[in-house]
Amino acid sequence: GSSTILGVAEEALKNPLSRSIISSGLGMIPGLGGVLKLGVDKFVSGLQETASALKNSQSLLNGQVTELQAGLQEAKDRELELAAAQQRLA
Repeated sequence: GSSTILGVAEEALKNPLSRSIISSGLGMIPGLGGVLKLGVDKFVSGLQETASALKNSQSLLNGQVTELQAGLQEAKDRELELAAAQQRLA
């Protein structure tokens, strides 16, 4: 049905070569090519924005992981200091 056609079209639009061929062919249909090209451009722009947001989130998460690792190392160091102090008291 129409959902299958839309799914195939969406997959085709993900491939730059397919997008180019589709855009070229649509240019032969007056008016339709421009409208669909806008749709393709909007779809691609949305994908690029999503990729950018994901990269930003990844960067933030990497920073948080680094902070957690530093905190864990500090806790381990203090644990060793405490164990050494307890041995001296024993």
